[in-house]
Amino acid sequence: MDWLLQDMTKKSPPSRSTRLLLEEGAFEAGPPRARRRDLVLSRALCRYRFFERPADLSNAEFAKARQLFAEAHAPYPNTGMMILRAPKGASIWYWDKAKSAEFPNAEISPESVWRGVGEDGWRVITCAEGYEAQYWQDKTLIASSWRRQALSAAQWRAFVLSVEAQGLAAPELAPSPIEAAFADGAWRRSLVKAPLSWADVEKIGFSAALCALAASALFCGQGLRFGAYSAEARARHSELEARFRDDRELARALLHYRQVEAFSAASDRALVLTALTEAQETAGEFGLNLRAWRADSAGLSFSFESAIGETPVREIVSAIEAQPHLCNATPEIAGPREIEVRADLSACEGADLDTVR
Repeated sequence: MDWLLQDMTKKSPPSRSTRLLLEEGAFEAGPPRARRRDLVLSRALCRYRFFERPADLSNAEFAKARQLFAEAHAPYPNTGMMILRAPKGASIWYWDKAKSAEFPNAEISPESVWRGVGEDGWRVITCAEGYEAQYWQDKTLIASSWRRQALSAAQWRAFVLSVEAQGLAAPELAPSPIEAAFADGAWRRSLVKAPLSWADVEKIGFSAALCALAASALFCGQGLRFGAYSAEARARHSELEARFRDDRELARALLHYRQVEAFSAASDRALVLTALTEAQETAGEFGLNLRAWRADSAGLSFSFESAIGETPVREIVSAIEAQPHLCNATPEIAGPREIEVRADLSACEGADLDTVR
């Protein structure tokens, strides 16, 4: 399988002190707060688009429209992208995956997101390579353009004319470039989790195969009394689990699958699984992963890792209550960096309890 071969031949990102990839393939010092798996791309390697949120779309509709817009404007044959939630819509960054192909397991981010949020208005910042012209409005990056040299008068006018619905007047000439120091990773809180790829589906399918293999050992060994086959299947199951124990994504998929299997064995209420799917989808819209969940006659509880001051809790609760099978959502602080949400399942007025989204 492609993802398995990739893990076997993976190449780690460069050291912490040289984590910014330049246009010609060299590296230089990147953000001090970068993590071990981070690979920061020079602004020269990235392109930017802003998608303004239409006023009449629900959260779910906007999430789909945002993804469709991002994919429709992908500029490369093999495009990497990052989508960030913004007060006025979505900030979308693109790059050519061929430029970072040597580091398939790195977490890619554009240089510009590490430069911090600008004040409302027009500015030019100095990048690791070249210069970036920016227009900010309501703490949202509306437009961005990169040049190798300082912007000429003609290039500045072209940039200004490319910005629609300008709320603030632009200066006649490009502002003097400023040094925007690397900030922390605050942009991660706005990151929109990427939808499942075929590789992700393959991993989830593999976890299901592991569970099916364990079941085959049980039924063949106990039901049909094929002792030899049962022992062989159990040994194969143990071998596969040991082989992929270090894969965090696969481990998470296995955990979630077993939780669902365990609940399904104790209850025949499909409503809980439907509501759990809706909770996972809502968390994904805000770049979060469910850490744990439990269900009983009182409703559904689930938690995710995030500090209370770093997460738009009210928006998350509103999005949860917008789902057809979840209502009366109540957030609680479950730990230093853990938030738990409790929601009712059967008290939702007007909910179609047989609908699976």
